[in-house]
Amino acid sequence: MPLVPAICTQCGAQIEVDDTCEAGICKHCGTAFITEKAINNYTTNITNHIVNNNNFAGANVTIQSDAEDIEQLIKRAKTFENLSEFGKALNVYRELTSKYPMDYRGWLGIIISETKDMTEIGISDYTHKNMLQNFDKAIKVANLTEQENILKQKLKYEDIYNKLKLRT
Repeated sequence: MPLVPAICTQCGAQIEVDDTCEAGICKHCGTAFITEKAINNYTTNITNHIVNNNNFAGANVTIQSDAEDIEQLIKRAKTFENLSEFGKALNVYRELTSKYPMDYRGWLGIIISETKDMTEIGISDYTHKNMLQNFDKAIKVANLTEQENILKQKLKYEDIYNKLKLRT
């Protein structure tokens, strides 16, 4: 069973597949995929690195840009959200904010994942402070149009939080 690198056609996770099989199941999102398509999705990610003294003659190398990597991470996190696997989505968003802190979607994704799409808001002061910090980070790195949307989401969050706080 020779395993070869591939990328899930649904969530974008890097996987290894048996190239003798026609299809497989992604271990990350559970989606079925055609092996050939997953293998074709595989790219060698050379981003922001200086490569010296390497001979790539005859190699099939595709350079993946930061934008493509960001979009793959977002797609993977959104897939987990759609599957209600908020813990896994949170891990992807944390990876996104670690690698690309300038993308507001990572900061918002952390909020969405930690609050399970605003359905489970913790009322501790510590949790509330962290959520507000993530909103502020998202606002700082977003463009003007997105800042307005983030502010609306922040107000919604604060309204829910304040109502919950009054109940206790």
